[in-house]
Amino acid sequence: MIPMSNVNYCNQCGTKIPIGSVFCHRCGRDLRSNNIDWNTKGIELADQGRNQEAIECYDKALSIDPNNIFALNNKGNSLANMGKPQDAIVCYDRVIAINPNFSYPWNGKGSALN
Repeated sequence: MIPMSNVNYCNQCGTKIPIGSVFCHRCGRDLRSNNIDWNTKGIELADQGRNQEAIECYDKALSIDPNNIFALNNKGNSLANMGKPQDAIVCYDRVIAINPNFSYPWNGKGSALN
């Protein structure tokens, strides 16, 4: 299984932030939107092997913030875990386009191509 990323990071710039923060101290992003909650629920479901349900949660997070790199990456991980590497690569490529310095999608893409 591909490990799911931790959610105590800003979903815009990727800066590590204390859990419970309202704003990112680096980019000023308002962290109160519930896209983080949907991403967290998706992680919990994926950890239980319930990847299709996890993807539904990631999609809800992405409907709120289409550039949430964590929800996109986690969706890619769930797709890869479901045996859909090409769909996973689409997600990883979107994350890489948003933040090429974020290492998780590069690792996921490499595993999906393997």
